Amino acid sequence: MTIEALNPATGAATSARSAYERLVDALRAHGSRVTEKGDRQAVANCPGPVHAHGDRNPSLSLRAGEGQVLVYCHAGDDAADVIAALGLTMADLYDDRAGRQYTYRDRHGRDLVTVTRTPDKKFRQTSADARLKPREVPWTLYQLPEVLAAVKAGRWVVLCEGEKDADQVTALCGPDVVGTTGRGGATNIAKTDLAPLHGANVIAVPDRDTAGDAWAAQVHAQLAAAASELVFMHAAAGKDISDHLAAGHDLAALEPHQLAPAGEVDVDDTFWEARPELATIRHYARAAMASPWAVLGCVLARVALSTPPTVVIPPLGNDRNAVASLNFFVGLVGPSGVGKGVATAAAKGFLDVPPGGGRAIEERPLGSGEGISHMFVETDEHGDTMPAAYSVWFDVPEVDTLTALVGRKASTTASEMRKMFSGEGLGFQNADVQRRKITPAHSYRAALVAGVQPEKAGPLLDDAGGGTPQRFIWLPATDPGAPDVTPDAPEPIRWTCPASPLTLDRLMLKVARPIKQQLQAERRARLREEIADNNGQQSIVRLKVAALLALLNGRLEVTESDWHLADYVMTISNRTRDRMRETLAADAARASRQRAEARAAFDEHQDDITVQRTARKILARLTTEPTSASSLRASLGKNLRENFEPAIDDLTRRGLAIRIDNEYHGRPRTLYRRPGQG
Repeated sequence: MTIEALNPATGAATSARSAYERLVDALRAHGSRVTEKGDRQAVANCPGPVHAHGDRNPSLSLRAGEGQVLVYCHAGDDAADVIAALGLTMADLYDDRAGRQYTYRDRHGRDLVTVTRTPDKKFRQTSADARLKPREVPWTLYQLPEVLAAVKAGRWVVLCEGEKDADQVTALCGPDVVGTTGRGGATNIAKTDLAPLHGANVIAVPDRDTAGDAWAAQVHAQLAAAASELVFMHAAAGKDISDHLAAGHDLAALEPHQLAPAGEVDVDDTFWEARPELATIRHYARAAMASPWAVLGCVLARVALSTPPTVVIPPLGNDRNAVASLNFFVGLVGPSGVGKGVATAAAKGFLDVPPGGGRAIEERPLGSGEGISHMFVETDEHGDTMPAAYSVWFDVPEVDTLTALVGRKASTTASEMRKMFSGEGLGFQNADVQRRKITPAHSYRAALVAGVQPEKAGPLLDDAGGGTPQRFIWLPATDPGAPDVTPDAPEPIRWTCPASPLTLDRLMLKVARPIKQQLQAERRARLREEIADNNGQQSIVRLKVAALLALLNGRLEVTESDWHLADYVMTISNRTRDRMRETLAADAARASRQRAEARAAFDEHQDDITVQRTARKILARLTTEPTSASSLRASLGKNLRENFEPAIDDLTRRGLAIRIDNEYHGRPRTLYRRPGQG
């Protein structure tokens, strides 16, 4: 199917005295000449301020749309100015002057959330289930049942930035097209479940602004490999597709949209504005003068620690025991004194967990491998051991501490850390009962947060073969975008774990099927040795980030939105780790260069000593009688002969030897003698 094959519909039915009719009447009453073109479209002389001296060629286009009239001035007057010039308000653009309501439904047609838009462009979301907040309701596509039917029939789906645009596409672009969007506007598209568009023919129409570029980048990331066909187009007139349709154009007149290069899209803004809690984290971090990414890492660590160890990530295969833990490792990367402590304190202040809302958290320093298991075991009054009822935050202020522990001879710290990350059993058998502390698998919750100076991270990154650095999320402790004026701190987020902290039964998080399929495909490729790198743990780290974002959002279901947001975090993590490696490589190159320069200086000094020694040997053999250069050279030891020329030149320059050039039997020769009577 081609876009050009799509035909516009005959228009949208409206009730008596629709907004279109009211506006036509108001224009005529104002003295504008209105020419109706059929299909409830018209052109008119524009009364806006751009045309204060008249509008000879009618430049105002009107079109009756779904529930409202669309207005577009080809000369640049804003719709609000046009309406004001007629003595009307923006409410007069709507059939119902109160505005519009858009209802999101599930695939079975059941109402989920209603979005109310007022004429002054204010939005309110209301959940159909009064027990749920709108953010707790699945983020489905707008007009989902119609979208599913269109995909099944192979028809085009037009993905827009807002409900107004989606409605106008469905109403005005013919029966072969359905418009859709995600609630919350352009910055929230990452939350929306776009899985129904897998295998679909999709026209994505971003607004013509920077937010539209960021929206398009997110849509491309989610659908480029999943849609049957994905094309990006933008309005030929105006900012969005509603302007485009108001101007009298159809879908075939849309213009190709060039995706902005990745470096030109503000990934940070796209991520932080995707959810209210993420925006608040950035605001809170900057109020505390801390890095937003560092605070996010610490917040996710606290979410993990507040969640009982019985909450696990389900297995990829069919072995129900092969579950994954939410235990979490964070490396906060930056120069000394940049503020790891500030970030951890900000995270603690940001996440307000009420009593009973999550597990208690104990902060402990990291010790030996043998000592790790002791942190998760309590001994009762009878001397019996039991799993601790608290979670442990392992605090490593400086990476030197960690590398020293890992680098000790016969150290078990690294191997126990890796087991702790996976939630495996900890501890070692010991004849001494007091030292025998065995911690069962998935009976404990842990997070490790380390401050990392890039130039000191070498020993930790060098353990890639063991898989230790791949288990960390690496986040910058710096903030290049820190504002000049420190903002006031927002209110902390009061958060309660969606799973009871006292639950004893294993609770598996729900993971969206497309995520599981992607992870299974990667696992198969590794089993078949089609992928041979050491980054197998990176996917489980991304899944942990997605799961913790879901928990922070108050859910026990990991959606594709969580998965895509986690991809942003992994991008920052990989970038931060690469910069650490670049720093280490630059330091190594600089050290190598310094060693080479020192060696060269040493060698030069040694050469000077050898030349002087050779000169002394030559001087001892010189007399006032001329001696041939070849005889002098032959008198030296083999190890000194190569220094003859610089040594004799030095003696000549200092006046301690006189050079005589002559011939012997017709052949040139060089003689040397001491100064004096010869």
